[in-house]
Amino acid sequence: MNPKDWVICIISKIKAESQDTVALRIQLPENESINFMPGQYIMFGFLDGEESNRTKAFSISSPPLSQGWVEVTVKREGPFSTRMTKLQVDDKVKIRGPIGHFVFKDEYKQDLVMIAGGTGLAPIMSMIRYIANKNLPNKVKLLYSTRSPEHILYKEDLEILNDQGNVKVVLTMTRLQETDKWDDYKGRVDRKMLEENIEDFSNSLFFVCGPDKMVDDMMKILREMGAKIGQIKVEKWGIVG
Repeated sequence: MNPKDWVICIISKIKAESQDTVALRIQLPENESINFMPGQYIMFGFLDGEESNRTKAFSISSPPLSQGWVEVTVKREGPFSTRMTKLQVDDKVKIRGPIGHFVFKDEYKQDLVMIAGGTGLAPIMSMIRYIANKNLPNKVKLLYSTRSPEHILYKEDLEILNDQGNVKVVLTMTRLQETDKWDDYKGRVDRKMLEENIEDFSNSLFFVCGPDKMVDDMMKILREMGAKIGQIKVEKWGIVG
């Protein structure tokens, strides 16, 4: 698959991740494959209808171990992404890519601190799934903030990953209701949460993905804590739409 060319694909699987978010598996034609790095994104477009002349970027949430398909995670937020959440299995769409420099590379041997907000978890899930599937030695700490327990994305996958030796998942909720049962971290990821969960600051790489303000705040805090620019890799709103 040439990253510059559009390829017509089909939706082969749909999974509801939360009340307003779905994961879409996009199957490439038999004669096509896509070589991407964990963390990259694709451009997505419809073939007909009112959105036919528009395209948007969506991070790939699947690991690059199966080159015949990719998964993207879509939150119902605007006309484009709302239409995406209404797609059905066997519907045809078009994609182009991969694109992007927010990536994990096998050459990274440091501990990894992944900080994600909301759907910004998508590209980081691609990285963590890849690391786990290849049994790489990196220690991974995921600090993930979302609104409430009902909004946790990839909940089953995170529970499985958290049971594996090298991955530790730490969740924090930002908009809990009185009926929510939650006894762990509350509010956004902050300096206290970082200090309590980072074991070896100088030997860590930090991957941050989420809303603009969250990413800017995390960069500021990490720099104040002594992180060098080369230790911090960011993506603002890893999923757009």
